[in-house]
Amino acid sequence: MSAETKLLYQASEFPVFQNRMYDTKSEAQSCPRGQITIVENLTTGLVSNVSFDPDLLVYDAAYQNEQANSAPFRTHLDWVAGAGAGKLLPTLPKDTRILVMNPNNTKEIKAMSDNVFTYVEVGA
Repeated sequence: MSAETKLLYQASEFPVFQNRMYDTKSEAQSCPRGQITIVENLTTGLVSNVSFDPDLLVYDAAYQNEQANSAPFRTHLDWVAGAGAGKLLPTLPKDTRILVMNPNNTKEIKAMSDNVFTYVEVGA
């Protein structure tokens, strides 16, 4: 760690997916694993996993990211005023700007009117 960062959390041999389906218990137990090193940049406040390794991620037919299949998660979505499944965006004030970031790209979402949004590529 450099002097500009603070270690917040660290774990090893952590499954890289929380939402990949496996056919057998044995397959699940031998799933790909990676390291987690969560640090805070003390200058910017940005929190990130500096050990993130995108090469460990393989998205295939067994990858299941539809959280709404879970009744507890649907209850959670209702509790947070419908934030899931795109219900939050239409509730935002006109001209709200959101920056969405992931390891593959960065996009800016700008609310143009009640239900119309423009997605602007910021960087890759």
